[in-house]
Amino acid sequence: MQRADVFLDTIGFSGFNTALQAIQCGLPVVTLQGRFLRGRLASGLLRRIGLQELVTGGEDQYVALAVKLARDRAYRADVRRRIEASRQLLYEDVAPIRALEDFLARAVG
Repeated sequence: MQRADVFLDTIGFSGFNTALQAIQCGLPVVTLQGRFLRGRLASGLLRRIGLQELVTGGEDQYVALAVKLARDRAYRADVRRRIEASRQLLYEDVAPIRALEDFLARAVG
């Protein structure tokens, strides 16, 4: 992933772990947000770090974005820079952990 130009998330069944690894490498991820949770994992990561422009709504848009990232070095470099500047939001945010703790405490209590 450190040598790739773009990561293409699988359509229909999004990859959470691989998308997370791509983001850690600063690799732009192109995803097509699906209807169900299984197709929304990478899009959730990208939205959390403010890169919703990498979340597409259809196959034509998905292909066009993948081609743009592959061909446009300046755009790709800008996206990489923004990923590197914001990816800590995925690793250092304790709010989801606290929300899970609260839920579990309420469920047990």
